[in-house]
Amino acid sequence: MDYEIESTKKSFEGRTELVTHIGMISHHGYFAADPQLGKVDTGGQVVFVLELSKYLHEVCDMKVTIFTRLFDEKESPVHAKKLEQEGKGVKIIRIEDEMSEKGFIRKEDLYPYLPEAAEGIIKWINNNEKIDIIHSHYVDGGILGEQVSRQLNLPWVHNSHSLGRVKRDAFVKKLEDQDEIEKIDKHFNFDLRFKNEEMIYEKCHQIFAESLDEKTKLLKYYGQKYDNKTAIIPPGVNTEVWHSSPVNRGTHPLNRLFSVKNHRYIFSVSRIDPRKGLDLLIEATPLLRERIDEDIKIVIGGGTKKGRELKPYEKTLHELAAKIDPKKEFIYLTGYIPDEDILDYYNGSEVFVLPARWELFGITMLEAMACEKPVVVTKFGGPASIIEDGHNGILVDPNIKEELASKIIEVLNDKEMANSLGKNALRTIIKKYSWLHVAEEYFNFYSQTTKSFFK
Repeated sequence: MDYEIESTKKSFEGRTELVTHIGMISHHGYFAADPQLGKVDTGGQVVFVLELSKYLHEVCDMKVTIFTRLFDEKESPVHAKKLEQEGKGVKIIRIEDEMSEKGFIRKEDLYPYLPEAAEGIIKWINNNEKIDIIHSHYVDGGILGEQVSRQLNLPWVHNSHSLGRVKRDAFVKKLEDQDEIEKIDKHFNFDLRFKNEEMIYEKCHQIFAESLDEKTKLLKYYGQKYDNKTAIIPPGVNTEVWHSSPVNRGTHPLNRLFSVKNHRYIFSVSRIDPRKGLDLLIEATPLLRERIDEDIKIVIGGGTKKGRELKPYEKTLHELAAKIDPKKEFIYLTGYIPDEDILDYYNGSEVFVLPARWELFGITMLEAMACEKPVVVTKFGGPASIIEDGHNGILVDPNIKEELASKIIEVLNDKEMANSLGKNALRTIIKKYSWLHVAEEYFNFYSQTTKSFFK
C-alpha cells in the first residue's frame, strides 16, 4: 500500500502550484479524528471527510484544515478543543458560537448560529494560514462555504451528502395526514433547507455527486442548469481497515448477547435515522424467521452508548423490537459499536443488509463489500449504481417486507451464491473505490476550479 501511495504521489510532482491548502467545512455532528460513529448526525459524512483529507495529504501532498463546530460535552471533551491534529498535514479547527456552552445541537437547529460560525472561520484564515479553496459538506457547511468564499474571494466546491427534497419525499410519500406531514416539515426544517440548498447550487463553483442517482435527482429537483457543474465522484473505502479476516467465534464481542458459535446472524449498521429504514428490517424479521429452519439472529448496530438516554427514533426501534421479540431472543440492538469490534461484526455475519428508504451512497455497504460479505441493499439511491443485482449484491425494495425477507433468505440458503456475491463485491471495491483514485479525482477538480476562478 505504501508503495502504491508513493508511486501515485510522483504523478503530482510539479502540479501543486495553484492548490496546496484545502479548507474543508463539515460543521455538524460529533466530528473528531476518532469519531463516535452512530451518534446523532455522525456517520458516513464524517468518515468521508476524514478519509478524503488523509489521502489528499498522503497522495497529493496537500495540507487540509477541517473546520467544524466547537461545543461542550462532558462525555466527549474533545469537542471543546479548538485544535485537534488528525494526522500529519491534517488538522481539525473547532469554531465557537453563542450556543457552544450549551453543548451539541442537531443539524436542523444550527441555522441561526451559522453567521457567527462563518465569521469565526474567516477570522481564523485571516489570522493563521492561507487557504486556496473551500470544500463544504452538507447544507450547513454550504451556507458557511458561501460566506467564506464570498468574503475571502476563494473558489468553492460542495458535496451535498443528502438532498433535502429527496429526503422529504421518502418520509411523506405514503402519508395522508396533513398534521403528520407538517410535523415532519417542522422537525427537519425542510423549507429553510430547500431555500439554502438552492442558494448553494446556484453560487458554488463546482458540485460533487457521489453517484449517478444523486446527480439525476439533484437535476430533477433543483434544476437541469446545474448539469455542467455537477461531477460524479464516488467515496472510497480504506481496505487497510475494512477487509476479510478470520473470526474467533469463541471470543466474538457478540457472545455477550448470544453464542456466535451456535447461531448465524444478519448484520446491519448505520447512523440511527428514520431514512436508514432499520424499522423496515425489524418489521420483516417475523417473515424471515418463519421461513428459515434455524434460530437466525438479527443484529443492528449504531446509536447511543450503553447507559445513555436513547434518541427518539432509537426509542422507536427498541419499542418495535420489543413488540416483535418481547423476550429479546433474536433481535439485538447493540447501540454504539467500538471501533475495535466493528470488523468482527462484519466478518462474523452471514449477510449485510442496508434497508434504507433512500440512500445517497452507502458507506457501510462498501465496508461490508470490502470484507467480502454478500449484501442485500436498498434499490433506492446510490447503491443501485454500485450493485449489479445478482452479481456483486442483491437489490431490494425494503418497503415490501415480503421482498426484503425472501431475498435475505435466498442468500442464507445458498452458500455458493453467497460466496460468489462476496467475492464479486470485493472485486468491485478494489477496482472502483480505492481512496487513492478518489483523492486524485478531487485534486484534479480542485485545480480546474481554481484555474477557472482566477482567470
